[in-house]
Amino acid sequence: EVLEKDTLIAEVFNMNGCVNYDSLIVSMYDLPVFNIGSDTSICYGSSILLKTGFGFDEVNWYSEDGTVLEEDSWFYNYTVDVSDVLVAEVYDVNRCLNYDTLQIDMDPLPDHTIGEDLAICYGDSASLSITGSWTDVSWYTVGNQLLHDHSTEYKYKVEETLEIWTEVYSDKSCLQRDTIEVTSLDLPEFDLSGEAIYCYSDSINLEVAVGEVFEWRGQDGTLLSSSAKWQALAESSDEISLYVEDANACHYSDTLTLTVHALPDFTIQGESEICYGDSTDVEVNYVLMDSISWYDETMRVGDDDAQLRFSASVDTWLYADLTDVNQCLNTDSLLIVVHDRPVAAAGPDSLMCFGTQISLGTVQTEPDWAYTWRPSLTLSDPSATQPLAFPEEDTEYTLEIVNGEGCNARDTVMIHVNPEIVVDAGVDEAICLGEMVSLGTSSTASGSQFDYSYEWTSANLNASLTDSNPKVSPDTTSTYYLNVSSGYCPEEKDTITIVVNYAPEITVSPQQSVGADESVTIEATGGVEYLWYPEVSLDDPTLAAPEASPLETVTYSVVVTDVNGCESTGEVTVLVQNVIFIPNLFTPNGDQNNDQFMVYGSGIAALEFQVFDLNGNEVYHTSDIEEATTVGWNGSYRGEPLPNGMYIWTIRGSFHDGRSLKFEGNTKGAIRLLR
Repeated sequence: EVLEKDTLIAEVFNMNGCVNYDSLIVSMYDLPVFNIGSDTSICYGSSILLKTGFGFDEVNWYSEDGTVLEEDSWFYNYTVDVSDVLVAEVYDVNRCLNYDTLQIDMDPLPDHTIGEDLAICYGDSASLSITGSWTDVSWYTVGNQLLHDHSTEYKYKVEETLEIWTEVYSDKSCLQRDTIEVTSLDLPEFDLSGEAIYCYSDSINLEVAVGEVFEWRGQDGTLLSSSAKWQALAESSDEISLYVEDANACHYSDTLTLTVHALPDFTIQGESEICYGDSTDVEVNYVLMDSISWYDETMRVGDDDAQLRFSASVDTWLYADLTDVNQCLNTDSLLIVVHDRPVAAAGPDSLMCFGTQISLGTVQTEPDWAYTWRPSLTLSDPSATQPLAFPEEDTEYTLEIVNGEGCNARDTVMIHVNPEIVVDAGVDEAICLGEMVSLGTSSTASGSQFDYSYEWTSANLNASLTDSNPKVSPDTTSTYYLNVSSGYCPEEKDTITIVVNYAPEITVSPQQSVGADESVTIEATGGVEYLWYPEVSLDDPTLAAPEASPLETVTYSVVVTDVNGCESTGEVTVLVQNVIFIPNLFTPNGDQNNDQFMVYGSGIAALEFQVFDLNGNEVYHTSDIEEATTVGWNGSYRGEPLPNGMYIWTIRGSFHDGRSLKFEGNTKGAIRLLR
C-alpha cells in the first residue's frame, strides 16, 4: 500500500549463496480531489446538474445499485423519479481513482384532481374543487389569467366555454397541474315581444318553437297552459310569463304584458290660462288611441297627435275628437283664457375684473311683481330688482319678471370677466452646482385678456428680473418671488425654490497590475450610478466594481452620479504585464502581518512552488496558483511550527505568454523565517 514516496530494494540469493540487489523508486500520486455537492431533496420529475470539474482523465456516474448512468463525462444531468444515491467515479491523468456520493431524496408531487369535464347551462354557477387539503392552490384559465388562489374550491358564473386548470404546490414547493373543461350550454331562448294589445273577448294565440317543458302562467301564478301553445279569450289585462326547459334541463323565461282595452274615456289635459304670445301644450293621455283630431271654434287645428301646442290672442274653446283602436269615438273640450305680459329690463352689457362686483338691472316700481335673476350663485340677492353680481367668468344673467296673473317677461345682460390671472413660477427644482435653470413655465402667467408685467426677486439677485422665463444659476439654494400684474386688475404672486446640490465625493481604485488573459476588479464609490469607459474589456460598465480583462495597459475613466443626479469623474490605470516577486523574509507570529510566505505577481499561467530546509527536506509544496499566491506557506510542517532560520524555495512554471517563471533571473532562492 503506497502512502508516501519510497525506494524498494530486492535482495536475492541463489542456491550457491551468491547475492544480488535491485531497487525500485515508487512515487506516490495524490488522489483526484473533487466534490459533486451536498445531499439534497428534489421534486419528482425535476433535474439537477452534477459536475466534478475539468482536468480529469475519466469520469463515470453510477446509481446506488451499481447501474451505470453516464460514462466518461465530467457532468451529468439527472432527472429525479426515485430517491437514490449517485456515485461519481473519477480517474485523474495518473489513473488514480477516487469517489464521491450524493444522496438525492425525491419529494412527491401534490397529487390532486379537479374531476371530469362539466357541461353547465349558461348563467348557472360552476362549483369546482380539488382533492386533498392543499393550501397553495391557484386557478387559471386561457391566457394564464389568475381566477382564484389559496383555496381548494372555486365557484363562478358560467358565461362561456372555458378551459380551467389548477397549479398546486406542496410544502416542498413541488408543482402539479390538472385541467378541466367547463362547457357552457345554450339556453332555450325565445321572445314574447314584451307586449300584446287586445280588445275585450279577442282570441289569444301564442306559441314558442323551443323546449320540452312549458309553463304559461298569469300574474297571480295560475297555470294557463303546459304546452308550447296558449290559446284563450282576452277578458282582462294581465302579466303573462312563460317558463321553458330543454332536454339538458337548461331553462329560460320571458314575460308578456297583455293589455285589454275598453272604450276610450279621456280628458284634455294642459294649462287653460296662457299669457299673450304664449302657447299652451295640451294632450290626451289614452294608450289605445288610434287617431285624434283637434278643433277650435272656427277650424281644425291638428290631426293624429295626442299632443297639441295651441296659441290664441283672445279667450277660445278647444275641442278633441279621439278614436281608439276599436274605432270608438269620444269628444272633450277646454276653455283657453289669454292674459297680458309685463316688461323686463336687465341693463347694458359690461366688462369687469375678476374678484370685483357690478350692479345689474334698472329701477322697477311694481311692488306685486316677482323678480328672478339667473344664475343665482354669483348674485347678492337673486330676487332684488338691482342685485350685485360677482362672477368669476363671463356670465350671461337672465332677468325674469312675473306679474300678478303669472305672465312673465325676460331680458338678458352679458357681463364679461377678465379671467383670474393664474401665476405659475414653476415646480421647486433641484440642480447641480453650475447648472442653469429657467424659472416659470410655458404659461408663467395666463388667463388675463391684457398684457402681463413680470417682476422676479430673490435674496441673491442684485436687481429684479422682468422676463417671463429668466435663466438663473444660483450658488446656493434660493427662493425666487414672482409678482405679475395685468391691466387694472389686482396683482398675483407665486414662489419657486431652486435647491443647489454639490458634486459627489468619490474614491477610485489605485493602479492595478494583471497579466495577459487575467482579470482584475476595479472599483469606484460615492454614487448610485456608474459608467466606465472604454467599455470593450469590462464585464459590465454600469457596475460600481466591474471586472476588467484588458489585453494591454488601459486607463479606465468612470462617471459617478449621486442620488441628486450630480456627477464626478475619476480614473484608474490597469497595467498588463508579467510580474513576479518573492520576498526574502516572513514573520509567521500570528499578528496578521506578513504571516505567510507567498509568491506575488500577475500573468502567471502555471506554477510549482516548493520550500526546503537546509538539509534538503521538503517542508512545503503546491502546484495550485491560487494557493501559492493567496495562501502560501505558514512556516510549519505537518502542523508543527518550524524554527527560525533560512529555508530554500524553488519555482517552476510559465507566464501566459509562454515565458518561464524566474525571479530576478533565478528559479531558486532563500527565505528567512523569523517569528
